[in-house]
Order: sequence, then C-alpha cells, then structure tokens
Amino acid sequence: MLYLLSWADGKATGPRAWNDWIANLVLELFFKILHILERGELATPDASKRVRASLQQVRNLIGGRLSQADQEALYDGMPPNYLIETSPRAIARHIALYESLRQAESTGLKSAFCLEAEAEPSSGTFEITFLARDRAGLFSDVAGVMALNNINILSARIYTWHDGTAVDIFTVTPPLDPSAQRKSGEDQRRSG
Repeated sequence: MLYLLSWADGKATGPRAWNDWIANLVLELFFKILHILERGELATPDASKRVRASLQQVRNLIGGRLSQADQEALYDGMPPNYLIETSPRAIARHIALYESLRQAESTGLKSAFCLEAEAEPSSGTFEITFLARDRAGLFSDVAGVMALNNINILSARIYTWHDGTAVDIFTVTPPLDPSAQRKSGEDQRRSG
C-alpha cells in the first residue's frame, strides 16, 4: 500500500517528482522490504557470509592495533549496508581514520574531522573519505566546500556508525589545476 501511495503521490505531483529513476528506486525498496517481511531476515545468507569473510580480512589487515573487544565493538556499530558495500581494505583505512579522529577528540577538539583523498587512476577520479561526528548539515557543508573549489561530486555514499561517526565517501573529478585556469582565462582575454 505504501508503494502504491508513493507512486500515486509522485505521479500527481508531476514529472519532476516522479521519473524512471525514482520509480526504480521505489520499486527496489519495495522488493527489499518485501523480502525482509516475508523471510524475517535483513540480509540474504550470501550477504551475511560475505560480511563475515570481509570482517576476517579487516582483522588480518588491522593486526594487533586494536584489541579484539574494541574491534568487535566497532564492527557491531557499523551499519550492514556499509559492511556489504565497502571493501575490507577501505574499512581498515576508515578504522585508522577513526582512531585519528578519536585521538583528536580526546584532546578537546569538538569539531575534529579526518579527510583522506585517494586517486583512482583507472577512472581518472578521486575517492575522498571524510570522517567526523555526525551533525545536522554536515553532508551539505562538505559538499558545499567541494563545490566552492570546483570539485564535481560524481557519487556519494553516506554512512553513520552507531556511535555517531559519519563516514562520507565521495567519488569526485580531479580538482581543476589553478595554473590551467589562469592560462585559460588569459587565452580568453586575448581572443576577446
């Protein structure tokens, strides 16, 4: 019934509110919820198996940096979709950033954050990972800073761990080279 209500409301609002992309998202949500309601499970057995294997790889990557109890507390606080969608290598990197964030917060920095940028040579993009304590407007602030610096966001994955840590992962275009921008502006002035 909620699916039908969403469809009717979207269609009545107009083509901007209901298009093929939104229709597919709502339909996908419907089938996922139906699966949960019919089977009483949040994830498929295959997804649960993948999460267990992934966490084992994370444990191997982390080594002895964290106690077993601290690791288990962290894993229990990570949302299931984060564990399914994020590679073990990336989770290990996020845990290292999380440790840095906790250390900065322990010194009294209430607005501490950690930022990491990694080039993806195969696609010519960058992956920017941002960790901070979640708050209202955090995502829009980070996205706004990128927009002000002419960094185009191609996609974003946003997660909040149960302890309130926001993990925002952006795939972005490379930042514009300031010298190329200056040269382009000079060429335009010469030709105009």
